Amino acid sequence: MQHNSYRRWITLAIISFSGGVSFDLAYLRYIYQIPMAKFMGFSNTEIGLIMSTFGIAAIILYAPSGVIADKFSHRKMITSAMIITGLLGLLMATYPPLWVMLCIQVAFAITTILMLWSVSIKARCWAIIVSKGKLWAGWKGCAASV
Repeated sequence: MQHNSYRRWITLAIISFSGGVSFDLAYLRYIYQIPMAKFMGFSNTEIGLIMSTFGIAAIILYAPSGVIADKFSHRKMITSAMIITGLLGLLMATYPPLWVMLCIQVAFAITTILMLWSVSIKARCWAIIVSKGKLWAGWKGCAASV
């Protein structure tokens, strides 16, 4: 029983770390709007278009994300979402043109919203009733600290 508890906490730490890092990378343009506009050569209108592209794609992908989380392996979804998000971050670091940035934002929505968000919400169900509150608080605390 004790071994199972440690495994849940380790799983929670991995999910928290992956969620924190992935979402930070996907939302980087909100934090660094002015430096991104300056160094990547985008106008404020283009940065707004980039942000809107992610937002619209995210809204569309929230509904099917629950179905996807039920149908596929959580481990494979988290792993592939992290790898793809990392590769997208590397691509974004090459200062791509606008059309590539728009494609990256749609891909970020797919990896963070469709693949990762619903799986991380499902992690809440892994806890037994007594420790659900502790796990949820631990998950949010770890994700926020990343």
